[in-house]
Amino acid sequence: MNMSIQGCRGFAILLVFSLHVYGAATTAGWMEPFSEGSLRFRIMMGSAAGVEIFFIISGYLAVASIRKANGFSRYLVNRIIRVYPVFLVLHLLVFTMGPLIGYKWLKDISLIAYIFHFFTNLFLLPGVFKIPIAQPLAWALSYIMAFYLLWGMVFAAYTARHESRVSIIIFLIAAALSLVFIYYRPRAIFFLVGLAAYYTEPFIKKNFNTQMLSSFLAISCLAIMLMMLSISGYKNLMYIAVASLFGYVFSVLFITNDHFVKRIMNMRWLVNLGNISYSFFLIHTFVMFPMKAIFKNLDCLYAHQYLSISAFAGISFVASFLLSIVMYRYIETGFVRRYLEKKVSVWNQGKDGP
Repeated sequence: MNMSIQGCRGFAILLVFSLHVYGAATTAGWMEPFSEGSLRFRIMMGSAAGVEIFFIISGYLAVASIRKANGFSRYLVNRIIRVYPVFLVLHLLVFTMGPLIGYKWLKDISLIAYIFHFFTNLFLLPGVFKIPIAQPLAWALSYIMAFYLLWGMVFAAYTARHESRVSIIIFLIAAALSLVFIYYRPRAIFFLVGLAAYYTEPFIKKNFNTQMLSSFLAISCLAIMLMMLSISGYKNLMYIAVASLFGYVFSVLFITNDHFVKRIMNMRWLVNLGNISYSFFLIHTFVMFPMKAIFKNLDCLYAHQYLSISAFAGISFVASFLLSIVMYRYIETGFVRRYLEKKVSVWNQGKDGP
């Protein structure tokens, strides 16, 4: 895996984490929220675009992933193995403990509603569809799985377009569904940014010298992208589309040059954080939930506001980091994933057999 891409994932998770620290501090009453429209508010809301950076990376890596899988079904199974193990552990935790501790809408839930929401959340339908979500950040996984499905269909059908008219029909349907998806869920456009960066990378490297001022331009484009997304409220399609153009320029500059920004992303600690970023992304809100309850009962928070918020952020970060390492080693890349990949390998051999 490209170290700078992993570092970029680490940077993205820091953005998301900082936003959730701010959210916890304001909802708990430890600090007053920034005034809407102020520069501080725009910068903080821009931190939510860490998710968009994840989407760009997913789009950029999607082409190589499906080519390596050598088939739509294998690609989709590989993506499920990548996404589901960590998610499933937390899914079972939420639906086991949630009703017992009165977690959000799981409190006093009926059996029929419990079963319905258990399976809709299991299949990652909330996010794409307006269904109550159990894991706060699983909406992003809903987008990602929808992208994997639609992209896999588009790529496989386009590749086979000369072999069958059915493939052309599937391609057109999948392309149309992709446009509908982006129209109703505009943030998904950043998957296309990653795809565009992948396909134009050879052309850019061959025909343009982007080394000059590339660090300044990359930082500027990233800052404008974050600000545009903040202004859009992550809902206005026009603003998001413009932000995606700056995201594309940032992505191309980042990929095609060895500059200051890339060297920062290659820093060992940021790369290590990027390695566990998926587990960290899902886990850190689970860590913050009890931490917030504990810290709310500490009177010293109100006497030493920013020092106490820093302590909350630091403890939450360390706890999330350590738990993410465990999940990464034993679930993402450990026994569970190796077991699943072994089963899939046997299945693939059976498909390739006589």
